[in-house]
Amino acid sequence: MRALILYTAMAGLLATVPGCASKRLHTRSIDTTMILPAGAERTQLKPGQTFLMPVPIDSPSPRFPENVKPSSAVVCVEIEVSGEGVVGAVRQIAPSPDCAAPGTDASTVFVPAVSEAVRSWTYFAAALCEYETDEMQCEQGTARLTPVAVKLAYRFQFSQANGTRGVSSEPLH
Repeated sequence: MRALILYTAMAGLLATVPGCASKRLHTRSIDTTMILPAGAERTQLKPGQTFLMPVPIDSPSPRFPENVKPSSAVVCVEIEVSGEGVVGAVRQIAPSPDCAAPGTDASTVFVPAVSEAVRSWTYFAAALCEYETDEMQCEQGTARLTPVAVKLAYRFQFSQANGTRGVSSEPLH
């Protein structure tokens, strides 16, 4: 069932992409990076088990704040995704030197835009799949799925050059 819903959502998304390309109002690039936090809790799976990562259903990009200084920055956030696929807490992190540190001008300007966008994201929740004979049972809907809450981290890059603003994001691994 989960696979059917996922495939239906992806087909709907792919059907709308060609129409979007011809309606471009301004240049904007989107890219998101997921980060695996240091010391992340890990679980050893048993035979007959597999982990299904959460799959984004709706993940609108943050808006680029108007009339801001600095005009470019990288901010990184960690989000909690519930077993129902809903984003809960969002907190700024600085896992690498290119991510703005909390309390800086860049984080004061750009983190609220990221938080607002990310709180509206929805996912097919992560799940532990337990199957009898074949891992394909997870995709066929004949295995037992146990929803699991997870934390994910993303890197968002805001940039402005030659009057063109861009927001890109990527999961941080």
